[in-house]
Amino acid sequence: LTITHGEQVVYSSALNLNKGFNTVNYDMSIDSKNIKGLQEVLGDQVQLKAADNGKTYLTKGVYQVSITLNDDSSSQEFTIK
Repeated sequence: LTITHGEQVVYSSALNLNKGFNTVNYDMSIDSKNIKGLQEVLGDQVQLKAADNGKTYLTKGVYQVSITLNDDSSSQEFTIK
């Protein structure tokens, strides 16, 4: 599972999926290793700040979620308003 904003990866995780219908829980947080890169992409438009629980969450914008299994990939754009 990969979440991107433009070319910048904001979240990435390996999943254990089974044949059939699968669901994925994602809390809209940004990987700590990707915060600096996203902040550079956003520039001065938005200041990323950690919430009280220490996590930094996606801000308003357009993102892409992608799931890849072997050579197959599926992507969908989503918007946070």
